[in-house]
Amino acid sequence: MNHPAAQPQLPEKPTCEQCVMFLSDYIDGTIPLAQSRTFDSHTARCPNCRTFLANYQRIISALLASNPGEIPSLCREPPLRVIEAIRLAIGPRS
Repeated sequence: MNHPAAQPQLPEKPTCEQCVMFLSDYIDGTIPLAQSRTFDSHTARCPNCRTFLANYQRIISALLASNPGEIPSLCREPPLRVIEAIRLAIGPRS
């Protein structure tokens, strides 16, 4: 019997990388409320993620304003190079 794969869960204390992986779902409002609160809590404490989120939202708003159709799939999932840039910006975790 095949069971549907469980949806990934945002950990209680997520890393920046984990938050980025949930960014699209967070913006779309498709993650559970508890995970949304965890995301909000992380971005409230993390200036890098807060800036990244604000920039990401501005990009989507600009795309929608210039082309009110569907948002390109590129914006749905953060590119790996963006995740790596965040990693480099915040430095190693101790």
